[in-house]
Amino acid sequence: TVESGLRSTAATGKRVAIERLVASLLDTGLDVVLVYPVPEVGWNLPQLNFRRYLADGAVPAVVSTPVAAFRARNAFAESALDGLVPHERLHAVRPSALLCDVQLPERCVAQLAGVPLYFDDNHLSNAGARLVVAAVMQAVAAP
Repeated sequence: TVESGLRSTAATGKRVAIERLVASLLDTGLDVVLVYPVPEVGWNLPQLNFRRYLADGAVPAVVSTPVAAFRARNAFAESALDGLVPHERLHAVRPSALLCDVQLPERCVAQLAGVPLYFDDNHLSNAGARLVVAAVMQAVAAP
């Protein structure tokens, strides 16, 4: 039912389910790190690099996508996570803060200095994951 947050595809039910999950994790007494959505590239980055290498003999130094597309696709998830009650053991990590509007205005970077940050269209490569892991470790280490 929508009220209980169980087996519901309605927005209210999803929010309740997220709130209950996070509350149950906090009830363990451990710190909880919320990792917000990772911006999606929208195409397979290695395939793009391969095609560009065959055509140009090099991969592009920088590849990016519009930040507006990411924000539109993830508005509900970000809103639901933003709506959680603050807690001293609840930490938020936003991959978009690391990848979007940092290197290029209004863009989310997918490749920097020829190094892909994704290994397909929406999963971070080791290089991209290192950015997020560093932010998670910093969140957990913060007093």
